[in-house]
Amino acid sequence: MDYFFHSYPKELAKQIVARWGPPSDAFDTLPPEEALAFFLSEAYQASLLREEDRSVICRVIPSIRSNLVMKLGRRTDYMC
Repeated sequence: MDYFFHSYPKELAKQIVARWGPPSDAFDTLPPEEALAFFLSEAYQASLLREEDRSVICRVIPSIRSNLVMKLGRRTDYMC
């Protein structure tokens, strides 16, 4: 197996799709390759941000809106 030290979002999305394999159920299905590349690019850009001189921690959950449930009054208007 080849291991790369760095990949741009489009190449990384291609590698993920190629290695993911067929989905076993609805929760194992990847988004389209273009959407995955956009998602990876946005996550990378967010990880470069700083707020009040601290690095921003980028946490991402690839999910559809219906899977995000409101608990303990937390926001549910996340970007999906």
